[in-house]
Amino acid sequence: MSELFPVRTMALEVFHCTDEKRMSEFNVWYDKTCVPAYRQIPGVVSVHRYIARDFDYGEVTPGFFKAFWEKPVRMMTMFRINADDPQAVCEAIKAKDEELVHECIERLEFKLLDFYAVRRRIGALERYPETNLPDGMPNMFLMIPNMNYPKDREALDDWWLYTHAHDLMEYPGYVECSRYHNISADYTVGDPLAINFYEIDSDDPVGLQIKNITEDGGRAKEGRIWGHFENPPAHPTNLIGIFEHWDIMSAL
Repeated sequence: MSELFPVRTMALEVFHCTDEKRMSEFNVWYDKTCVPAYRQIPGVVSVHRYIARDFDYGEVTPGFFKAFWEKPVRMMTMFRINADDPQAVCEAIKAKDEELVHECIERLEFKLLDFYAVRRRIGALERYPETNLPDGMPNMFLMIPNMNYPKDREALDDWWLYTHAHDLMEYPGYVECSRYHNISADYTVGDPLAINFYEIDSDDPVGLQIKNITEDGGRAKEGRIWGHFENPPAHPTNLIGIFEHWDIMSAL
């Protein structure tokens, strides 16, 4: 398995606080009540919370990157799962959600993911392991879902693993990229087919991604960009963005 996500399956839950004036109260409640409760669920190896960084890509950004900014600041809980029946673990997490109720929480999206592949940077790293957490989880990463139909998956997977991931790992600032397939029980056409994680080790992650998007034009002319994405996606997703690890001490 990837050093970044050393278990085969994981679940992602995106949510936000609906009242910014109560953000401190909300954060203490979530970190002190929700996270310990999730960790007690059999099959859950670890629980990490991330927060989406607010930024503006400007004119270089495709429309689907901007869809999520209509919401308040998004947060995400990442559950690493080790179980013979990960769907059952997800149902236990959702059942716990029913118990963990707060006036200000709105849960936006929940996905179960299965590991597919990982690529790592070959050259020297700039700041690694300075920005990594003790258990190997990333301090910051870019997450992008692929909004494609199942008939495209084999070709899309090959392009990602042998072309796209290879190109990105030559970029200073990208440390590792992992790809997971969406195996959510409620998967329907139009949901993310797969989700890519790009670990970022840079003082300017937004600038890094803007440069990457800008240079995609050159890659497209070389035939190195997948040309069959559904763009924009069939429905908005809250999974796109740069996410930074949440420091629990900031909520105390």
